[in-house]
Amino acid sequence: MRLKLPNGVTTSEQTRYLAGVIEKYGKEGCADVTTRQNWQIRGVTLPDVPEILEGLRSVGLTSLQSGMDNVRNPVGSPLAGIDPLEIVDTRPYTNLLSSYITNNSEGNLAITNLPRKWNVCVIGTHDLYEHPHINDLAYMPAEKDGKFGFNLLVGGFISPKRWGEALPLDAWVPGDDIIPVCKAVLEAFRDLGTRGNRQKTRMMWLIDELGMEAFRSEIEKRMPNGVLERAAAEDLIDKKWERRDYLGVHPQKQEGLSFVGLHSKKDRRKYKIRSRLYVAVPIGSSIMCYSVLLLDYAVQSGAQHRDREKLLSVHSLVSGLHINFAKCLVYPFAK
Repeated sequence: MRLKLPNGVTTSEQTRYLAGVIEKYGKEGCADVTTRQNWQIRGVTLPDVPEILEGLRSVGLTSLQSGMDNVRNPVGSPLAGIDPLEIVDTRPYTNLLSSYITNNSEGNLAITNLPRKWNVCVIGTHDLYEHPHINDLAYMPAEKDGKFGFNLLVGGFISPKRWGEALPLDAWVPGDDIIPVCKAVLEAFRDLGTRGNRQKTRMMWLIDELGMEAFRSEIEKRMPNGVLERAAAEDLIDKKWERRDYLGVHPQKQEGLSFVGLHSKKDRRKYKIRSRLYVAVPIGSSIMCYSVLLLDYAVQSGAQHRDREKLLSVHSLVSGLHINFAKCLVYPFAK
């Protein structure tokens, strides 16, 4: 069962609930840290699903529109709101996107039958932790005429048959109005995208078929006022920036507080580890990105120090070559 967890932000209450769900399934129960800042819980049996869904709602979670040919979890900066060097806090934007995508967890039928899955991200740092180049729609922070907003990239994806890097749409949207263009892009993809060979139905194939300017025109005519502004001359990303390592202990922008980046070995965790994880930092939240867990708002006390020592026995603070590897999470479940 995959969730909607915009920006990968989860509370200890939510994660304790998920740990409790998979505990009853013994060795079959586990939780995955996904490559889109999300949880997947495994081992769930069908008769238990209604009760689990009700429990998810009680802690502010949903699994609505999280699989099949839907919009996947909106990704943002894993350091959102705590990074001393961030360009913009991505959490408000990913929350807005998720609310639109799911119609505030009530279901958005208009975008539940896309030609293929569709990924979106909002960039918040120079580090590009969010991987804009492999998202169908990427919001790149940019100023235009003194106003903050986003330039747009479109069409990025990875598949066994093809890797396509997202391309500039030559479009800019103001930061306080990001949903209309997302809706327009999705509707263009829904209406015009190919629904044949599953290996050739991602949005980049539609862009190839139409050409970028024609694709842009299809989006523009679906905008509320029929106008899509041209891109800002430059975005705010420093092209010479050296990507930072977020493993280990680092100072937050909040004085006296730190975040801790932990490598989640094998990406898959059992319920006891999850319970221990959130005893370690009871007042904070965890922000996940790829195979890494970020504990923010870490404070020092004797009890919490002991819990963190236990936590570090199963999660690594040390960077290395293997830290940047990811694997397919369907193994060994897929046939």
